[in-house]
Amino acid sequence: QVAVGLMVNPPTSGPELKAYEKEKKEKLASLERRANKVAAALDALEGVSCVRPQGAMYLFLKLEDKFMAASGIEDDREFCQRLLSEEGIVLLPGAAFNMPGYVRVVVCAPTEKLNEAFDRIDAWALGAANMGCVGDAAAPVAVTPPALAHHSSRA
Repeated sequence: QVAVGLMVNPPTSGPELKAYEKEKKEKLASLERRANKVAAALDALEGVSCVRPQGAMYLFLKLEDKFMAASGIEDDREFCQRLLSEEGIVLLPGAAFNMPGYVRVVVCAPTEKLNEAFDRIDAWALGAANMGCVGDAAAPVAVTPPALAHHSSRA
């Protein structure tokens, strides 16, 4: 509640204002770095392309027609449902935002969770395109991304 209060009524003068502006600048820069790294990592995945974020805490992935046809997945809703049921990873279908054929990824999760999620999405998407999505569901990972530090080939 304190953070919301500061966002709605930020300090207007004195050392509090300087501290607030510094913290705000650092947070926004951190979110931008995370979003750019996540976008680069997602662009490296086979069968999807990333719509770069422009100031939001989320980005959209375009599910390429070639990937969808090869995997036998009908639409973004089925993609998200199968990813959830087969890998335990939560993404939102673009259809919920009037963007069918896309999925939404939020850029706020801890780095370790993101790294694990992207490894699993990558392997799952490769399997989906090559032989259909099969396998046991793993422990759920909510994909709400930041930076992908150890994925130098992706980030």
